[in-house]
Amino acid sequence: VAAASGPLDRNDWESSESVLCTWSVMRRQLDPSRADHTLQLPCCLVSLAVHRVAPDLLAGGGFNGDVMLVRLGAAGGEALACKSSLTEYTHAWPVLQLAWTHTPQLGHVLTSLSSDGRLLVWSPANRLAAPAMGCRVAPRAQAAAEREPFGSGKAPLAGGAALAFSPVDPSTFVVGFEAG
Repeated sequence: VAAASGPLDRNDWESSESVLCTWSVMRRQLDPSRADHTLQLPCCLVSLAVHRVAPDLLAGGGFNGDVMLVRLGAAGGEALACKSSLTEYTHAWPVLQLAWTHTPQLGHVLTSLSSDGRLLVWSPANRLAAPAMGCRVAPRAQAAAEREPFGSGKAPLAGGAALAFSPVDPSTFVVGFEAG
């Protein structure tokens, strides 16, 4: 089980730190009040996804648009394996949903969905240096408004909020929007 928390008494979540805690529910000495792993992170996380095959690999989506991979139980104490960088091709708004899937070309990949309307596919092999592929999932009518800065009153009304992949065909997915 994994949970992330940040400061509730602040309004600057894009620049606030958060704490990621994990518990192994298979341990006999499970203590809900004491996490097995605790990690201080440079940004507030709003989404988490555990790798399907390697449960020690955890993905986090930040309020500031960052996507990061954490290796639980990493040797040398360096748990933050890698983190994306802000570019014109990455998320600039909160990453609201993460999901692991499998592609024949890239193997296991991480997908991220943000309130900016972008669905991005990341390969752990390139250490999140850049998305392997991506698309806009927002309706076309909002395309012009998406280029406007947040707070201008012209920002998109609906970004991506939920994402699920088909268990039968990992290339088929459904996206839910903030506006329903």
